[in-house]
Amino acid sequence: MPRTPTARRPLLHFVLGHAWHEQQRMQYDSAGARLDDGRASTASADFAFGVDVIVAGLRARAPR
Repeated sequence: MPRTPTARRPLLHFVLGHAWHEQQRMQYDSAGARLDDGRASTASADFAFGVDVIVAGLRARAPR
């Protein structure tokens, strides 16, 4: 497995970025600037896919 601090850093950045994006969306909605692009319902699926991609990449780089 890649070094632990190096391996967890991309996942942490992804999680923080996703949380920031969701908070921005909620602020836009509360200010009346609704962004109805149809993506709100896919946020959970997009997040899960992103985590899967990161984990798969880390596994692919793991020494065997």
